[in-house]
Amino acid sequence: MYEIRTFQKEYLEKQFEIGNKILSEWPGTGQTSVENLTHLYSGVNFDPETKFYAFQDDEMVGFQTATIKPRKEGDEITRANLEFPLVKSGHEAAIDALMKFSFKKLKEKGVSKVQSRGCQLWGETMKMVEKYEYEYKRTLNLSGTITVSEFQVEDHAQVRAYNEETDYDSMRKMYLEVMKLSEKQLDNQLKFLKDNPHVVVSWNVVIQDGEILGNTIVTYLGGDQTKGIMANIFAQGDDEKNVRKQLLHANIESCKAKGVEELNIILFGQYLEKQKEYENLGMVFNAPLDLYHRDI
Repeated sequence: MYEIRTFQKEYLEKQFEIGNKILSEWPGTGQTSVENLTHLYSGVNFDPETKFYAFQDDEMVGFQTATIKPRKEGDEITRANLEFPLVKSGHEAAIDALMKFSFKKLKEKGVSKVQSRGCQLWGETMKMVEKYEYEYKRTLNLSGTITVSEFQVEDHAQVRAYNEETDYDSMRKMYLEVMKLSEKQLDNQLKFLKDNPHVVVSWNVVIQDGEILGNTIVTYLGGDQTKGIMANIFAQGDDEKNVRKQLLHANIESCKAKGVEELNIILFGQYLEKQKEYENLGMVFNAPLDLYHRDI
């Protein structure tokens, strides 16, 4: 028998411990650090009744998190993102206890549809998709990896490290005008990177005549100093593919210098079509991460 409780600050250390043990084995993801969880769970809009914890004999054995999505104009229902439970080995029965509790609690809060992520390489998530009668909605992303020690770094003379003093205006223009980030999104991203330099493996750019032709940031994956992760490498111009190749090789060189053994990439949205190009550069892609949904 499992007791399900909602969030208390003192649960974070154990949440990290359980999540990190499980997610370190899943490609393309990782457990958020206690420091970052504390920050995320301290916001003005944070709802402690959307984080669920399974206990047996007063010991935490698993958890599940949800986020209720604000209604957009024209929406007729309220939706929530609901991650599938993460539980310690030997406590698989806690999954059902968490799922039933989260469905009930979210329904009480007015949610009528939940969305959950599943992947063949993410533990038992696809079995949960089937058991709880979810339906496929869309592919979210593809995750790929490179084993750093096996990668032969080639010339990347066009690439240099980002310099805030000289590159800030060009970088800001690129993010706002080309990548279409909002002012708030960009400010939040730049503030996080500036306030947390310890999470950055490398930030490399290709700049010509004051224009950003390429940009790539590698950060440590979930606090694991042996794994790095990057989003799609931004590249533009007539030599786009070569710019992307040089940036990847610069990233690998930075990873080798800092002891990162595995570099991961996440492709999503319009960048899913770049899969073949990255495969040609040496990335090995895993099963896709898909989004599933169901009524509650």
